[in-house]
Amino acid sequence: MGTDESAARPIRVVVVTHDSAAVLPGLLDSLEAGMEGTRWRLVAVDNDSRDDTRELLRRSASAAQLIELDRNLGYAAAVNRALADARGEIEDVLLLNPDVRLSRGSAASLQRRLRTASHLDSIEGRIGLTAPLCQDSSGAVLPTLRREPTVARALAETVLGVRRAGRRGWGEAVLELSAYARTTTADWISGAALMISSECLHACGEWDERFFLYSEDTDYALRARDEGFLSCLEPEAEVVHLGGASRADSRLWALLAVNKVILHAKRHGRGRAIAFRSAALLRELRLALSGNRPSRRAAVALLGRAPTEIGGPR
Repeated sequence: MGTDESAARPIRVVVVTHDSAAVLPGLLDSLEAGMEGTRWRLVAVDNDSRDDTRELLRRSASAAQLIELDRNLGYAAAVNRALADARGEIEDVLLLNPDVRLSRGSAASLQRRLRTASHLDSIEGRIGLTAPLCQDSSGAVLPTLRREPTVARALAETVLGVRRAGRRGWGEAVLELSAYARTTTADWISGAALMISSECLHACGEWDERFFLYSEDTDYALRARDEGFLSCLEPEAEVVHLGGASRADSRLWALLAVNKVILHAKRHGRGRAIAFRSAALLRELRLALSGNRPSRRAAVALLGRAPTEIGGPR
């Protein structure tokens, strides 16, 4: 599907869909320009869509490999199906949400950054994951850089609010505009568009399927960091991300809140997860009291979920 034989390494483009017919055409239309200068192939995994997603893929991306699941297994499980035979391959992987639109040459910029990080200041480790500069439909920069979730950061967001804590460098979100104007490393980067090097993929293995949705990208980036791989924003690569579903959907917001606690338990154990859940609960309760319905549902979910190690399907 690509045209440039000089590209360093082939790229497996992975798109996970679920009732995505309304947004998928825009991504498919942007692929040829976005993948310019690379050798690539598309693998789409459909999580039991009930709309026209599968027919759209067959019609508009006939050269793609389409994996059709008979039930919605979640994002991480779908990614693993797309990468099932990748462990023995020497190829990089580009994960894309169906509501992303690539700018021309963005994939090539991400791939170059994977192997040209030597000039970055104070960098330790190899670049294993690269992400583009994300913008919304109006062209505003979306803050995708993240610090590792901690109890202290959750408390700062509870007391100050997410935006004020982020601007002061105390919250999880990196909100300093200067960070998005240059090549920047972070603990993790929101995974709407994410390239993973073949070396990182082989070292880290599968995505954790016990995260149905949300925190699976955080978990993967932190595991990559454990293996010596860094996550890096490459602002020369630009995409538009429509996004925004989690804050508008109470169920998704609750799932996001609970999965952060589960991730904390996985990495730090039950005791610290209890403290993290308490801080997260205080934040959601404060917002719920002001009439925020998604936060009300998240608070209920946090009260009902014990912060134990993840050990089975939810």
